Amino acid sequence: MMALARRGTLLSVVLCLLVVVAASPLLGQTFRGGIQGNLTDSLGGALPGTTVTITNTATKLTRTTVADKDGNYFIPELPLGDCSLLAELSGFPSQTVTGIHVSVGSRTSG
Repeated sequence: MMALARRGTLLSVVLCLLVVVAASPLLGQTFRGGIQGNLTDSLGGALPGTTVTITNTATKLTRTTVADKDGNYFIPELPLGDCSLLAELSGFPSQTVTGIHVSVGSRTSG
């Protein structure tokens, strides 16, 4: 009787592990996208420290980041839809880009 109880417990543990392993690919799925880019001046020099603000046109949700030492930025996990991008850096005029579309799983360049 004890052997049956152990076998049942072991079977339960194995089934639980199988469910966790089978479901793990679903954890990587997303219904969002991201925007990435590289900011340079008119001579091609990087613009580190530039503040980049993304605004979803429909929801007005904003997300902000700062460009790294090479002028690169990435804003992940944005809701789907059209966005605008505002780039601001002291000593330079602000730049706005409109009509950027974020789609599922994308890394749109902005």
